[in-house]
Amino acid sequence: MPPQPQIVLLHEGLGSVSTWRRFPEQLALETGLGVVAYSREGYGRSSPLQGPNDVDYLAVEARRLPGVLDAIGIRQAYLLGHSDGATIALLAAALHGDRIRAVLAEAPHLYVEPETQKAVRDVGLAWEEGALKRALSCHHHRPEPIFRRWHDLWTSEGFAQRFDIRWCLSKIRCPVLAVQGTEDAFASPRQLADIQRIVALGRTFWLEGCGHEPHRSFPDAIIRMATDMQRI
Repeated sequence: MPPQPQIVLLHEGLGSVSTWRRFPEQLALETGLGVVAYSREGYGRSSPLQGPNDVDYLAVEARRLPGVLDAIGIRQAYLLGHSDGATIALLAAALHGDRIRAVLAEAPHLYVEPETQKAVRDVGLAWEEGALKRALSCHHHRPEPIFRRWHDLWTSEGFAQRFDIRWCLSKIRCPVLAVQGTEDAFASPRQLADIQRIVALGRTFWLEGCGHEPHRSFPDAIIRMATDMQRI
């Protein structure tokens, strides 16, 4: 009998294994599935970030995912991604459909909006004031390179003009549950509307009073969606 699919968590643009906190344990307990989280290159305690600030960095991570699954012995996976991780999950479902059972995308980014750039610039102010750098140092050996790549790319006009993953959404054949908070400063409702419009098996959900981090603000709701993801 092949091994049971597991849930693979894909962290946000400034996240790591440790930023999920107790959520993986809660998710495993409630769903009955194994839950795997890993820090991408440059994040957490992983190896240093290599190469330039590539505008295709999210697609690069999606292409790497089968190798990660192979390394940890997962033949098929449910993907739960947050922000950057949600974008990677959607790309991976389009590129590697035979490996992905379903996707739960929290606050995904399909393209860059003015709202996104303003929110990222606001985060940059927190970095310059020092509070964010101190906070990220608890989760990353080297927070500055990942912050600079994330901040500088998402606030650049070149990235805003080139980054758009809507082209791949029609290639996704697995179920996709996409969720966003009504108070999310990083995106407009257009992002979820496009998923609903383009993804064949896409369903979208709004969480009232929630910001950019649904699994932290409303973990029970996300766990229920992850449970539903297995039944579709």
